[in-house]
Amino acid sequence: MNIGDLFDVDLLNEMKSQKYVKETEHPSEPYSILNYSPAAQYDKVWNEVTLQCRGLIVNHKTGEVVARPFRKFFNLGEVVAPPEGPFRVTDKADGSLGIAYRKTDGSLAISTRGSFQSEQALHATEVLRRRYPGFDPAPGLTYLFEIIYPNNRIVLDYGDQDDLILLDVLHTDTGQQAVDYAWGAFPGPWIDVYDGEYASLSHLLAAPERPNKEGFVLIYEDGTRLKVKHEWYVAMHAIVTNTSSRTIWEFLSQGRDMSLLLDNVPDEFSEWARTLADSLTFEFENTKATVTKRLQYYLDGLPIDALRKDFAQAFANDPYRGLLFLALDGKSLDDQIWKRHKPERTLPFRDMEEAA
Repeated sequence: MNIGDLFDVDLLNEMKSQKYVKETEHPSEPYSILNYSPAAQYDKVWNEVTLQCRGLIVNHKTGEVVARPFRKFFNLGEVVAPPEGPFRVTDKADGSLGIAYRKTDGSLAISTRGSFQSEQALHATEVLRRRYPGFDPAPGLTYLFEIIYPNNRIVLDYGDQDDLILLDVLHTDTGQQAVDYAWGAFPGPWIDVYDGEYASLSHLLAAPERPNKEGFVLIYEDGTRLKVKHEWYVAMHAIVTNTSSRTIWEFLSQGRDMSLLLDNVPDEFSEWARTLADSLTFEFENTKATVTKRLQYYLDGLPIDALRKDFAQAFANDPYRGLLFLALDGKSLDDQIWKRHKPERTLPFRDMEEAA
């Protein structure tokens, strides 16, 4: 299948020029990943190109579609109304989407949605080759996996599981699900399926939320997919993905209660946040103590009737000059000290753009 059979190439070029689709080339193969950008998500630019470009792998020399992942699919509530008719129900796993593709030498590898060489892609490729060396998918099929391992944790706790979970098998030409025997070709774990357990959408929505589960994926007969996430997961995911080193600094500098962030979050996140908070607090207290000592040093060296200009001259080359004047005037140092220790923005875990 050629990319021109999938959508209008002129529209693709337009989306790329407007930065709504990003093209990432393979370092050694004539392949590119086409992936919608955060700008497309923010501006809600959804069309035949951006919906298809969710990790789409193409041969940029021939135009051949090499691997075809899921179309962009939305959370329930982001669409006007779900499709009519029956649906299948599977788990929504909490890792990174892995897209299996065959290199020009015939070997298999796995990309993530936006990269051939992300940490997750390289780890998944190593797992595939080491654990499933006999796996040899038939031509024309795209195998899609959830990449799960401890260092790739987002919210859910999978313990020490380090594996590829088969999510689905699609016909590369049509994007439709392959028949069951294609699933059976993969000897590893498959995503949990709940066919027959939920009679209707209202029945599913009324069911109790499951602990340590992200939610469900609904798959309709026309291929449409919808995500239904548990409310507890949405709340935890928002904390984990939106909290950076700057957030911790803001909580400390504003005197806010850190328990608002740390209650009921994953242990790894809590450890990261507490370690950072301890480091920033130490720097704050150390600076405050240093300024207090240096002011006393200057007070001891100047006469008791020294004028402000005498202090200005004494403080002239001191790196804490502004803070020394605040202390001399009996004003609070806290705001200015926190500003001095505002950290670079870092996230607790990996790059969240690779999340499925």
